[in-house]
Amino acid sequence: MKNSLAQQFLVATPKISDGIFQDALVLVCEHNDDGAFGLIINKPSSHNLGELLVDLDLSADNKSAEKPVYQGGPLGLERGFILHSGGKNWEHTIDLGKEVFLTTSQTILEDISRNLGPRQSLVILGYASWEAGQLEAEILADDWMCLPLSRQVLFNTRSSERRKRAEALLGIDLNLLMSNKPIQ
Repeated sequence: MKNSLAQQFLVATPKISDGIFQDALVLVCEHNDDGAFGLIINKPSSHNLGELLVDLDLSADNKSAEKPVYQGGPLGLERGFILHSGGKNWEHTIDLGKEVFLTTSQTILEDISRNLGPRQSLVILGYASWEAGQLEAEILADDWMCLPLSRQVLFNTRSSERRKRAEALLGIDLNLLMSNKPIQ
């Protein structure tokens, strides 16, 4: 695909005024002629990593147990994804570029439970996907702003601040944009 949005962040504009995508920051992991796949990276779920590890019969007595588990989108909430920095080559790992990797294997969680995992990681349940042409249409409708993936935003920024940091990289304040909400 000539103009792939893979390795891009999508920042939800005020036009998206409800649901999981409101105020979302999405990392597009794959984008081709068949559609797109991405993960919301700024919406912690009500669960932490320790709970997930216990559910998988893994040790939750480690330094990562209190880390949040993120809701990556409205689909496949039972499917797990780990965005992480480099390190060991785990099975079912895709290189997203810019030293960011996506792993779907439980072996990485086993290593995390033993403090042998990657230095930086986000554990995500669920995902977002778009059919062919759907994401492009949403961008043209001003639902999303795009910017290149930033490791700093992804791994070194608190989830509550990630969207704001991405906006700062865009050089705009999305709160100043008009939404389609009627004035009351």
